[in-house]
Amino acid sequence: MPPPSKLERTDRVSIKRNRLRFQSQWSNYVIASRLSTEPEQFQVAVSLTCIGDDANDVLNGMRLQDTERDSVVKLTTIISEYCIGKANETFESYQFHKRNQMEGETPDNYVTDLRQIGNLCNLMEDRMIRDRIVIGIINTKQGKSC
Repeated sequence: MPPPSKLERTDRVSIKRNRLRFQSQWSNYVIASRLSTEPEQFQVAVSLTCIGDDANDVLNGMRLQDTERDSVVKLTTIISEYCIGKANETFESYQFHKRNQMEGETPDNYVTDLRQIGNLCNLMEDRMIRDRIVIGIINTKQGKSC
């Protein structure tokens, strides 16, 4: 069974998405591997191995107390807070509303990305996704956004 994808730092939006992806994959991995039946110290070691070098660099730079390193839940919370940072819904909303379909991007990929951005800024209303599609999808007859 393959472990979850590494949690990599890229740009601000990608790290949030990567954290959500890692969290989902990690939850499935814990269940499928029966990791939760293992001692906490073992779970922490597996978690630190799975998150990869980027996330470990972040943790090492934080100078955490030993008590913060002895629990998967504590480490997950620390990494989540780092990845998410302080929420700025206005800026996230701006990112959502300026997002247009890119040249060569399929409509399905565009909608998926809109939903992911919408999740980051609490804009998960179908009407808002629909409006963004109408405004931002490329008109294939003219080759530009509507």
